[in-house]
Amino acid sequence: MFYIYSGLSSGLVLGAGVGNVKITLIKNTLESGIKSGMVLLAGVALSDMVLITLVNISDRLFKIRENWQQIIFSGTGVVFIILGLFLFIKTLFWTNAEDDTRFKNFRNLNPFIIGFLINTLNPYNYLTWMGFLVFLNKLKAGFEDKLLFFFFALLGMMIIDGLIVLNIKKANWLLKYKKQLSILNALIFIGLGLKLLL
Repeated sequence: MFYIYSGLSSGLVLGAGVGNVKITLIKNTLESGIKSGMVLLAGVALSDMVLITLVNISDRLFKIRENWQQIIFSGTGVVFIILGLFLFIKTLFWTNAEDDTRFKNFRNLNPFIIGFLINTLNPYNYLTWMGFLVFLNKLKAGFEDKLLFFFFALLGMMIIDGLIVLNIKKANWLLKYKKQLSILNALIFIGLGLKLLL
């Protein structure tokens, strides 16, 4: 139950943040309707499944010696704290105008492909799943426990995003609070980094 609860709660927290993928999902749904938004969300879900699979395959292929694991935990924690601080500073002091145009060449593609590409090409997503894997390794979680965690983490994220799409007229206020929710993303990275260090 621990890994189910931890995975679901982690997914719900991640789903509450706002990044390029969430902004694209909201804008696509507002412009093209709920059906298009759900198709795009399916592309995002497939992308996350691919990323989770890649992360777990790499973990099984490259077994780390016991005496190196603490170094990896600490190093990953430091990287996540630095990344979180970078996102925090970027959100507060840098313009986000480039985020709205970064993927403009994808707009004429099928919504499913748009969701898959935008999510896959976002390095933060891979780092997030990798961070969770390192955390699970620190807990000495078994393979089945990891599957449970990742399944329910992805489910939690999809629940939040699905509710946003289905209630788009009520949820478009998220765009107004993009800055505050981006800060939440940064704090998630910092929190995960601290968890790996402690």
